[in-house]
Amino acid sequence: MEESKKPVGKYSTAKRLGETFLGMKGDDIPLVPYFKYDVVDQLNEFHLVFPSEPSTTLYENTIFSKLVRLATFSQSLRCFRYHYEAYPDKFEFLDFFVNEIPIRLTQPYSAQEKTILEGLLAEVNPQLEENTVTPRCEEEVDIYTLLPKPTLIALMKTIFYGTKEDSTFDANQEDIVALLRNFTPFKKGKRSTLARKVTENVPEDYLPNSLIIEIRKFLSSKF
Repeated sequence: MEESKKPVGKYSTAKRLGETFLGMKGDDIPLVPYFKYDVVDQLNEFHLVFPSEPSTTLYENTIFSKLVRLATFSQSLRCFRYHYEAYPDKFEFLDFFVNEIPIRLTQPYSAQEKTILEGLLAEVNPQLEENTVTPRCEEEVDIYTLLPKPTLIALMKTIFYGTKEDSTFDANQEDIVALLRNFTPFKKGKRSTLARKVTENVPEDYLPNSLIIEIRKFLSSKF
C-alpha cells in the first residue's frame, strides 16, 4: 500500500483544541522556539509576546495568529523570514511549517488569512527542497561509493606503486595498504588480507590499458 503523503502535525487537532480551550495538559510536549518570543515586554515587532512562559500549544497557535494578523502579506513574509534567518536548523524550521501550514488551512481561517498561509507555504516548499539537497552535497563522499574495491586498488597501484623508474611516487606495497586503509571498506578488514589483495592485484585486469598509459603520462608531466 502506498504510504499516505498527507501532512501530519505533532499531535492531533482534537488534542490541540482540547489543550487550548478545555485546559487539557499540553506541557509534556517540549516547546521548540521556531519563533523568537518575549515574556511581558515585546522587544521586537516580529517577536511573540506572552505574559508568562507559554505551553507548546499556546506558543504554536500564537505563531500562526501572528502570521495571519499582520496588516499585509508582505509583513507576514518579512516576519517569517526574520525568524527563519534566526533559527539555527533551517531544515527543522521548514519541516515544521511544511507540515503545520496544510493542517492550519483546514481550520476556520478567513479567506484573507488562508491566502497568507498559502503564500507562506509557497515560500516554504522550494526552500525545503533546497535545504534537503544541500546537506547531501556537503556530505563527505568516499571514493569507494563510485568504484569497486579491486578497481580502487588498481587505481592506487597505477598512481603510486613502483620504483622511481616507473612511478612518480616510489611507493611500495605497504604504502598502498596504508593508503587504502583510509577508505571505509578497507578499515575493518585484516591488514594481512588487504596486503594479499594488493599484492595479487594487477591493474591491467581492472583498468583499460589506455587509461593506465594516460595516468602515468599525466603524472610524469606534473612531477
